[in-house]
Amino acid sequence: MHVRAITESLKQRRDHHLEPLGSRATSAATVQERFIPLESGDSRLPRTLLMQTAQSGSPPNRSELRRQKRRARRQLRPAEQQQASDAVARQLRQLAAFRNARRIALYWPADGELEIWPILRDAWAAHKQVYLPCLDPLGSRQLRFRGFRADADMSTNRYGIPEPAPGNPAADLWSLDLVLLPLVAFDESGQRLGMGGGFYDATLGVLRHNRLPRRPRLLGLAHTCQQVDQLQTHSADVTLDGIVTPQRYFRGLGPTG
Repeated sequence: MHVRAITESLKQRRDHHLEPLGSRATSAATVQERFIPLESGDSRLPRTLLMQTAQSGSPPNRSELRRQKRRARRQLRPAEQQQASDAVARQLRQLAAFRNARRIALYWPADGELEIWPILRDAWAAHKQVYLPCLDPLGSRQLRFRGFRADADMSTNRYGIPEPAPGNPAADLWSLDLVLLPLVAFDESGQRLGMGGGFYDATLGVLRHNRLPRRPRLLGLAHTCQQVDQLQTHSADVTLDGIVTPQRYFRGLGPTG
């Protein structure tokens, strides 16, 4: 599926926050024209993205680590963001978990999260069904997944993040083949630190006790600068099956990792 790029809007998003959509029902076709960049075709990655986290002395607590890593990803320039997302898309094309998946959950990037537009383009071109997480209007932490197509009506949730409006096709968690998650920090064993809201942990917690093979597969998408040596874990944390960065794929310790 051909996607027309409007790159100027990306340059104007200084901290990679979303611009207001202006209405509660916006076509996904309008959304993609405004926010999906062309693939750069440049495999060279800037030095910023090659940075690894140096750990010395006592590691920071989760709140401080969350502040540090959110700041690091927000400081990436638009060109660095685009190169990173292109590189992660190339990594995903090599993974059977992505190639074989027919129903994929993505996310709408905000706050410097790794952008997913090249992945979305690949998924649509391969006729995969794509879903985005939606907040529960009643206030629970259980995410719902609704279909994201070029003709989907979009609304904004209470955090100002676009999501498919009610009325778009829905999918339950068990019917998905692959969930691609954002994160704030990660370690190479597949432990993930999120934004602190607990939405993914609450939604995916039912998968912790599944026997092989786990469905759906859970892969985190991250900038290299978000890696740490080891994360402190909580009992509610869901271990991922892997982490995909611009440089490499980390095979996690999840049931199918």
